[in-house]
Order: sequence, then C-alpha cells, then structure tokens
Amino acid sequence: MCNNKIILLSISLILSGFWLNSNASNTFQFLKFSNSARFIGMGGSYSSVNDEIDSILINPAGIYPIRRSEILFTRTEMMEDVTYDTFIYALPVKNNSFGFMVNRITSGDIEGRDINRQITSNFTSNNTVISVSYAGKLTETFRSGIALKYINSKISDESATSFAFDVGFQIKMPVKGLDIGLSSQNIGPKVKYIKDDENLPMNINFGISYRILNSFLVSVDVQRWLYDKENHISIGSEYSLFNVIYLRCGYNKDLSGENDLINTNIIRTGFGIRLKQMVSFDYAYIPSKETAQTHSISLGIRFK
Repeated sequence: MCNNKIILLSISLILSGFWLNSNASNTFQFLKFSNSARFIGMGGSYSSVNDEIDSILINPAGIYPIRRSEILFTRTEMMEDVTYDTFIYALPVKNNSFGFMVNRITSGDIEGRDINRQITSNFTSNNTVISVSYAGKLTETFRSGIALKYINSKISDESATSFAFDVGFQIKMPVKGLDIGLSSQNIGPKVKYIKDDENLPMNINFGISYRILNSFLVSVDVQRWLYDKENHISIGSEYSLFNVIYLRCGYNKDLSGENDLINTNIIRTGFGIRLKQMVSFDYAYIPSKETAQTHSISLGIRFK
C-alpha cells in the first residue's frame, strides 16, 4: 500500500508539470544537456532504455537491471573550448541498484568587458552536478527510481547553489523487447543567481523503445521543457554486430524552432565497442554549421 501511494504521488507530480505556467527565465541551462557518447549518438532518446548505466542521465529507474558494478567516464568537447566531463558509478545491492554521478562543465577563457564594452580581464565559468540515485522494482514489470542532486554554477566571482531531484519509472510491456519510460528532471526550488530568482529547467520525458532479435534497438522520446515551453521529439537507433560492435544514429527535433545548448535539429551518429561485455568504448559526433562540432568519448568498465 505504501509503495502504491508513492507511485501515485510521483506520477501526479510529473503530470502536474504540464500545467505549470511561469514567465521566469531559466538558470542552470547546462542541465539541459546529458553527457554520454551512447546517449548523444542515439539522439537523446533514452527514457525507456535500461541496459546501460548511463540511463541514469535521464531516468534513474534505468539502472535497476544491472547485475554487476560499473563505472563510466565521458568527455565531450563542445563549442568555444567548453568541455563536459561525466563520471558514473552504479552498484547492485540485492534487488536494488544505487548510482553516483558527477557532471562538470568548464569553459576556456572568456573575454571580460565592462558596461562601456571596454575589455577587462578574462574569466572562466564552471558548473557542477553531484547526484546519488536509487532504483528498484515494484513488480516484475514495473521499475522506479529517484536521484537527488547538488547543483553549483559559477561565472567569474558570481555563483549559485541549489538542490533538486529526478524521478522516473519504466515498464516492461507484455510484448517481448518493448519498454516504456516516464521521468521528470530538475524538480526543485527557484534559485537566486546574481539578482534574479529563476526556475531550474524542469522537464518531463516520455519514451518507448523496442528491441528486435536482440540486435536492433529503436527508441522514441517526447520531451517537454516546462518553463522554456519547449517541446522536443527524439528518435534513436542502435544496431549490434555480434554483441561487439554497435552502430548508432539519432535525431533530436526542437518543435519550438529554437536551437539551444542541446544542439537540436541535427542528425548525430556514433559507434561503440564491447570487449567480453567488460570493457566498453563509445564515440558520438554532432555536426554543426553555426558552432564548433561536438565530439564525445565514453569509456566503461564492468567488474565481476
């Protein structure tokens, strides 16, 4: 009975976001970008995917199926000397899974100017997220998860700190290989940054994925950024050759017509290599005509 109340409360919290209405702008925009080469290569269509620990990026329920402890490190080179590093560790404990993640985005030198547009000293910015998560099954087909986050953003001498959480669910459907997922990210209070109180970029994700003959995975996600009032749809695919080589392609469409940090409306590609299902290497590439191209590399290890 207690578990049922928790489920109903969490689902109500997620769905209620569709009716949120605010004119406040968002801070912590870097939270809108999730960092792993497989995630990027599949277009970010990931809320129902549950066979890798980087599913924690968008749906904390996705780490439940793991049976061995794992680590994953990702570095993504973005525009203007911006680098995005992510470390993920997941540990199974009986019929539960626990995760730990650190995200850090750092910039190169940024040219400073005063109110008269005169050049001053250079400065840097960095953003950090540290999270701990839990996932478990409520029934044989129903999994849930939650992640608690510490968030810090610093630009020159200004900084802001906040706390938030993610919540998610995944359901294995009666059709073999078919899964659905529902999650919400960055649920938390407003944050005062410099002078203004702003909302975190909260979203809602709904996705469906289907694995065919254990070799081909296709997934579709619909995403709503509540305070930005943006709707995204992403499509991802992955083809496995002998469970060693993985070829990926994805697309993320911003239905609002905007183009932000996520680098939407562009086809992205990638590949992965698995060695005895113990060591993994993944690469993803996002081309861009307007900014620098994005390259992402992930290295993972599964322990016995």
